[in-house]
Amino acid sequence: MKKNKVFGIGVGTTSIMLIFVVMCLVITATLSYMIVKSDSNILEKKIEHTIRYQMADNVAVDTLSEIDEKLYEISSRKIVFDDTRECNNIMASLKNINVNYEKKQIAYKVGLEDKGNLEVLLKINLNSDKLIKPNKRYTVLQWKVVREFDNLGKDTLNVWK
Repeated sequence: MKKNKVFGIGVGTTSIMLIFVVMCLVITATLSYMIVKSDSNILEKKIEHTIRYQMADNVAVDTLSEIDEKLYEISSRKIVFDDTRECNNIMASLKNINVNYEKKQIAYKVGLEDKGNLEVLLKINLNSDKLIKPNKRYTVLQWKVVREFDNLGKDTLNVWK
């Protein structure tokens, strides 16, 4: 009698294939976890920044409302805006506001918690008589976030020598 030899995949080959598949699954799961964790950290930082900006924006809007009240008072009393003494008396109750009478502008800053400011610049709208217009007292020229970068030298490469 003749014996036919049957060649097939042995136990060792299937074990090696099984170990390879398990390693691929573990590596894929680890990489997926790292990506999700990174995205989660980025999302948390973005939410924190949005909350800080919204808080600063609320303070800036409240300050703008106070400025508008004072400008309405100046307008209703028909005080000439170039009369700095009278205008200063009315605007004196507002803190951290810079009034430039020559340029007819008001500027103020609201601090953010992460070394930045929300800077606002207003232009005062005047009539030909140099009185503040009663219906549109100001125009917003600038409403933007300005960041301060103190420690750039530590994290940057010195490319230009």
